[in-house]
Amino acid sequence: MSVNIFGSSGKNVSSGLNKDYVDQKFKTLSTNLATKVDKSGNTISGSLSILNVCQLGGGNVKFYNDIDMNDKCITGLRNPSAKQDAATKQYVDTRWIKSNVGYVPNLTSNENKNGFIVSASSEYFGGEAYHVFSDSGDYKGDWTTVDSVSTNFWIQIKCPEKVKVYKIKLCGLLVWDSSGIKKDKILSNWKWQGSNDGSNWTTLNDYNDTVMGNEIVEVIVTAVSYSYYRIFVTKAETTRANPSLSYWQLYTLQQVFKN
Repeated sequence: MSVNIFGSSGKNVSSGLNKDYVDQKFKTLSTNLATKVDKSGNTISGSLSILNVCQLGGGNVKFYNDIDMNDKCITGLRNPSAKQDAATKQYVDTRWIKSNVGYVPNLTSNENKNGFIVSASSEYFGGEAYHVFSDSGDYKGDWTTVDSVSTNFWIQIKCPEKVKVYKIKLCGLLVWDSSGIKKDKILSNWKWQGSNDGSNWTTLNDYNDTVMGNEIVEVIVTAVSYSYYRIFVTKAETTRANPSLSYWQLYTLQQVFKN
């Protein structure tokens, strides 16, 4: 009679089986079932020690006998400063980092071949809007409104793509009084706005009673993705000169990973 013995190489053994042979097979099977590792489908449970380096089992995963990791944090690092969160790929892929490099390049005209378009509600002769993004370094490096403008004027930029801006830098116009003393220029009330079509604007931040002098200031803004951004001034002081800006720059949030 041909008999297939479990635990054997799978070949048919055509012979009579003695008691010692059968007892040995059951002894081997019993030893295997008594181990700490249980295999069921695609799941391994219990404690598994791999070459005394990594032990799997219990609440934590233990590496090198000192580093513990579970689904919440990692502890036991050699030089830990704090517990480190366990991060998933989805968490990393959707993170944003702050760029400290200005997004808008040096512009030489209101319409740029790189896709940036700058415009304003009005421009004084020689004081075109793009000058706020220019490093010309001379008196032309200003955007200036026409005469008699003090309310509801704006300067805007269209970006070649939607970008998430988290801060901007601004600098007002250098103004001198009749005695030759430098004065601050005041943009009393202004709004930071975003749009995706250049027509419908959303006010992201309001800045009231703001003193804008001839020093670059950093302004933290609400970070939302838009392709158009503008500074809309509702009221400005105009006793010394036409309202003006000499510098403007955008700083964006960049995704760690883009599909």
